[in-house]
Amino acid sequence: MSNDRVRIGIIGGGGIAQAHAAQYLKLPDVHVTAVADIVPGRAQAFIERMGLVGTRAFTDYHDLLALDIDGVDICTFNRAHCQPAIDALVAHKHTMVVKPMSVTLEEAVAMVHTSRKTGAMLMINFISRWEPHTLAARRVVASGELGQIYYVESGGGRRYGIPGGTFISKATAGGGAVLDIGCYAIDTVMYALGNPRPLTVSATTSAHLGSSPDYSPPNRTNTGRLTLAPSTWKTLGSL
Repeated sequence: MSNDRVRIGIIGGGGIAQAHAAQYLKLPDVHVTAVADIVPGRAQAFIERMGLVGTRAFTDYHDLLALDIDGVDICTFNRAHCQPAIDALVAHKHTMVVKPMSVTLEEAVAMVHTSRKTGAMLMINFISRWEPHTLAARRVVASGELGQIYYVESGGGRRYGIPGGTFISKATAGGGAVLDIGCYAIDTVMYALGNPRPLTVSATTSAHLGSSPDYSPPNRTNTGRLTLAPSTWKTLGSL
């Protein structure tokens, strides 16, 4: 790390990178040293739009990794998280990756193994961990006040409909709503509980809303049905 400012390289020049760069600009001890994006001219346009000073533009992120920087902020689409992260860690750059971590378990394991092997830090940017209600829940759980916790329910959704672009393309997103926003619900619960080790995991997928002409083109079909019926002998009102 330099003696004056932390030097950051951003891989991916889209909307998420713009949000991150705006926050970096508020930190006097941080400098965005370089931006890389595979679309020619996009990194330079990003630099100019954000008003970044002394920042270099690249189309190949390997050129960014060759610089003397302290950390890398990976803001690419989901399927382009793993390899840039591994390459950054191998280059001994501390690495932050936007959620979700990856699109497969194998990719996630490879990223963690690389971090442990190189000693470079790997962080997944789950901003919900710093929400006041998440921190409060974590403190309450850790205090033991709730006793043995045997059931937790969490979820999330978007109020303004199904997104577009890279969010709904299998070639770039690698998954649907679970990878986009469901990962927040899962990570928040796990973090609040102190990251217990999962014993089993099950899941199902649905495109009910995705097949509705109110939300997307009417060329999709869906015939699945899902019913949840939680049952218990005791409720809070009968305790």
